[in-house]
Amino acid sequence: MAKISVTLSANAGVAIVFDDCRVWVDALHTQKQNGFSALTPQLQSRMLGSEAFFAPDYICATHCHPDHYSKELTAKAKQLWPKAKLFLPECEFEDQVLVEGNSYTFTDGNLKMEFICLPHEGAQYANVKHYGLLIQKADICILLAGDCATASPALAQALQGRTVDLAILDFPWVTLGKGRDFVQKFLQPKHLLVCHLPFEEDDICGYRQAAKKSVDALSQQMDIRLLWNPLQTEQI
Repeated sequence: MAKISVTLSANAGVAIVFDDCRVWVDALHTQKQNGFSALTPQLQSRMLGSEAFFAPDYICATHCHPDHYSKELTAKAKQLWPKAKLFLPECEFEDQVLVEGNSYTFTDGNLKMEFICLPHEGAQYANVKHYGLLIQKADICILLAGDCATASPALAQALQGRTVDLAILDFPWVTLGKGRDFVQKFLQPKHLLVCHLPFEEDDICGYRQAAKKSVDALSQQMDIRLLWNPLQTEQI
């Protein structure tokens, strides 16, 4: 399997680099939510000066909530790198790809990106246009579930018969029992990164401690890591 590099921006925002491909997912957001983190101007400057966040081929958002997506930052990224393809589930830019329907698939050579409509966590978000993402290239399969409802049957159905090399999941997938069961008994990824955690200075609810406890318990069974610090990079 080719090497994969994953670098965190904030919350669930990542830059994924493998082979000659760079994909940003939920990486650009500035609005701070209570108990979570966002890209401050200082972190934006550091991020855009880093190798991981240079010249993306693809910029994607699982959904357009402000802790995952900023139109202003996305516009700036498009100005800097006009060749980057932009995938959004809402119509925001003239030259974007609109992700819609139960699924949307984009292929470019041996790269395949499959956006799968999944329920957002929380009944109050039932009508949110929300997509998980499967990225496949050569022998690699990467799952980003976005804010998918934990242990969603819709995700289970979409993953039938697939082997996931790397899963990038929000922390409730390991802190909640039903999430752990799904990961251990059904998903069984070769590698798991746990994200959407606040930075240390923003952790008013104790999410970091709860996630670390769960990850430590699961570490005897799988390669599982916390992705929780600004511009942290994990090599797979």
